[in-house]
Amino acid sequence: MQWDRQNGKVVIEALDSAEEWLLDRLFKYAHRHEYTKYSSTLKAAWLTSVQRLVEVVRAGLSGDDPLDLHPDDDFLNDPACTFGVIQAQRHRARGVNLSMFLGLFKYYRQTFLDFLHEQVELEDKVAVTCRINRVFDRIEIAFCTEWSGTDSETQIKELATASRLLANDKNRLLTFFESLHHPSFLLDKKGEVQIMNRAAIRLLGKNGEPGAHYYDQDRRPEPLLFLAAKIQDFLSSSDDDCSFESVFTDREPHRHFEVSLHRLPDMSGRIEGAALTLMDITQRQHCQVSSDEARDRLKKTLDKLKSTQEQLVQSEKMAAVGQLSAGVAHEINNPIGFVSTNIGQLGQYIEQIFHLLGAYRNAVPSIPDTSLRNELTALAEEVEIDFLAEDTPELLQQTREGLQRVTRIVADLMNFSRQSSDEWEAADLNHLIDSTINLMWSQIRFKADLKREFGNVPSVECIPGKLAQVVMNLVVNAIHAIERHGTITVATGADDSHAWFSVADDGNGIPEEVKSHIFDPFYTTKPVGKGTGLGLSVSHGIVERHGGQIELDSEPGRGSTFRITIPLIQNGAVEDVGEPIHMGSP
Repeated sequence: MQWDRQNGKVVIEALDSAEEWLLDRLFKYAHRHEYTKYSSTLKAAWLTSVQRLVEVVRAGLSGDDPLDLHPDDDFLNDPACTFGVIQAQRHRARGVNLSMFLGLFKYYRQTFLDFLHEQVELEDKVAVTCRINRVFDRIEIAFCTEWSGTDSETQIKELATASRLLANDKNRLLTFFESLHHPSFLLDKKGEVQIMNRAAIRLLGKNGEPGAHYYDQDRRPEPLLFLAAKIQDFLSSSDDDCSFESVFTDREPHRHFEVSLHRLPDMSGRIEGAALTLMDITQRQHCQVSSDEARDRLKKTLDKLKSTQEQLVQSEKMAAVGQLSAGVAHEINNPIGFVSTNIGQLGQYIEQIFHLLGAYRNAVPSIPDTSLRNELTALAEEVEIDFLAEDTPELLQQTREGLQRVTRIVADLMNFSRQSSDEWEAADLNHLIDSTINLMWSQIRFKADLKREFGNVPSVECIPGKLAQVVMNLVVNAIHAIERHGTITVATGADDSHAWFSVADDGNGIPEEVKSHIFDPFYTTKPVGKGTGLGLSVSHGIVERHGGQIELDSEPGRGSTFRITIPLIQNGAVEDVGEPIHMGSP
């Protein structure tokens, strides 16, 4: 039969990427005919055999030698024969008999022929089929020749040597297993422990020499109760690997483990179960907890620092506003003083003028000159002298009231500028709140009606400027909570040891999920540009500094009430707090 090397080249190229296909088909044959009961459990061993056979078949397809079988051939001088001799020696040393090897090897042959007919595109496959059969024939002949050429004594010596090597390998693997630092277990398909290493024995509180349980048939390792459910879940799944964390609580101190489960890589199906490894992460858990706690403390410190920084900025702004208010109040106060004085004097002058005009008016009828008398009477009617005499005193009174209001505002500004200090002083809480409201009146009057429900409150030891800032923040929030027009109620009261004040609105109210965040720095539900999220946070800090507390009562749709309670006398404050500060005119 004529051999075409080009056809051989096509098959060789196809074999370059055929290992997984060949392995899958071969294993199906072996498993179906139960040859896996006596073969390796590892995929790598099967793959190595396939790879070596691919090399042999490639060599057979790449040459010009027809590979015919002759009675005078020694079958030892080509790759196929060499492969057969080596396989005979290795399988004989493992205790495999000749019929078992030849029975399995026929499925190697069939696998390569299946690949040719199913995976290679050729018009004529007869010659290639014949050549592949010749390669496998030469392997089997070389195998049988080597096998039959070895006497029984040599075979016994080979088996004895192989047995010693196998025992040494077993002992080396057992020593390695016992030396593992992490507790390790071999589980059967039911999840029961078959063997465990020394670290596992120590974990379970057992005594004994390392490896003793390998030779003591009466010693069965106890089940791992704290992992039983997880082990069963893994074995009943289709996963090859699984890892999770668990706590071993059977002994003190409790230990944290990272548990790894790996299904045994047995291709034959004879050994079912899993390898279980426990890595102690107790110290790592402690470090993680410590790290989390330190991170939380750092976050709280940073938040507090950021809040303090913003409060300082706000305080500086308030101080700057206070200084500006003092300057403005001082500049306004002087002209207001002489305007007030002049208005009073002007009232006296106008009273005298109208008194004189009354005398003139009474004298008009006695004027002999009729023309002059008529002219004066007409002039009096033209300027509406009677209306002027009646309206001018009212205008002067309104002017005086306006000046009094400006005077109160100036007084409030002066007191506001005085509040920029951080000194503890005795203050009249009602007047402090009233003064702050006066300064904010232009914001309040367009959004709400204001109700003052002030009780009898004694002087309070406080930092007036800080409390004024709290009042201002709460009133601003109340204004923003009202969509159209509503009512803001400011109330005060006291008991034997504490004073309180509250700011209530009938606005939208605060949702439950927002309440836990309202005192967080920079938290705001207001639109961009309408709030910084610092008002309540700063107010909370000020109230805490005063040894007090701030409480919220709010429901969506029913408005909100903030109530602030502070001690009348601060512990450790200045001894002499002096007279109460009166905010604005009494």
